[in-house]
Amino acid sequence: MNLLAIGLVELERRAQRVADRAHLWQEQRKLASAEIRLGELGWQQADFPPEVDVQVQAIMHVERQQTEYSNKGAEIQSSIEEVRYKRESKREAHLRQIAAIETELKPLYEAREVAREPLAGLQEGVARFDQAVAGLRETDNELASQLAELQAIVPANMEIQQRMMRVKDQRIQCDFQIEDMLRARLKLENQIKRQTQEVASVDLKIQDVNIKINDLREAFEAADKELQAEINALALGHKETGKMMNRLDRQKSAAFLAVGRCLADYHIAPMNQPAALELVYSQRNVVRTYKDRIAESMAASAQTGNAPLIALGVATALFVAIVVIAASFLLARLHSRASTRDTHSSMIAMCAATRWSSANSEGVSTVNVRIE
Repeated sequence: MNLLAIGLVELERRAQRVADRAHLWQEQRKLASAEIRLGELGWQQADFPPEVDVQVQAIMHVERQQTEYSNKGAEIQSSIEEVRYKRESKREAHLRQIAAIETELKPLYEAREVAREPLAGLQEGVARFDQAVAGLRETDNELASQLAELQAIVPANMEIQQRMMRVKDQRIQCDFQIEDMLRARLKLENQIKRQTQEVASVDLKIQDVNIKINDLREAFEAADKELQAEINALALGHKETGKMMNRLDRQKSAAFLAVGRCLADYHIAPMNQPAALELVYSQRNVVRTYKDRIAESMAASAQTGNAPLIALGVATALFVAIVVIAASFLLARLHSRASTRDTHSSMIAMCAATRWSSANSEGVSTVNVRIE
């Protein structure tokens, strides 16, 4: 039993060691960040050993490269701003040009409306003339029928002849009216033709102006796309420059880490921020505490050995096996009882059915049978 207790303690010790290693990894990252920050602040204010001076020279080289990329990025950004200004200027000039041309459309639209305004009335006048001519022709046809009827009367007395003269005069009057109306209708048609031609002429002018506007817009959109493509290319170059700056920053991190450790080892604090050195010392103490705790735990585990853990594992396996066997036995018993109960119910049902059948066939009352 003591062996099992020792095994539980060892298991808890190892679990704690895993947690300590996780905390140690986090604290080591914090320590590296603090040492890098210390190196960034104090790399220019001390004389370093040769092996660290190499890192300082590397930092200076990277700083020169970063200066070049920074200047290049500034130049690219300036070019982007110039192209954007150029693009915006072209857009404003284009809008002014379009607005100036669109002012030509307003009088053209007004002229087209003036030309189209009398067309409805003229077309309505033509329709009325057609209706009147149709009515006169219908009247002329009726007069022709009357004249034919009068001419069929034989002999024609004086009254018939006078009626025939009146009908003929009415037909002649109808012909004159039809001719007058057709001439008036022709005048309206000529006027409609002139107005339609005038509207068509104005429409052509409007179409020419719209074509001019569309051409200007297409030319502007093509030029604007070229400027946008130039901006995109410059932006891509600026992005690549930023990536290079970040890559160089990462290259400096290893050098700053070596410099920061050297400054901490020689107790050299940055002149502008001496608290950075104290932060490194504090973080080193935290890391050292976790390392000592892990070392003590590993030493205790070495003294304990693996026998308690093996005994604990065997005991746990036996317990699990016993639980599984007991559960299987209980499930088998429950299943057996359920099967027996189902068989018993089936026998009762069969017996009752047999009694019912016998009673019906002999004409006697049924007898309930119960099997205990």
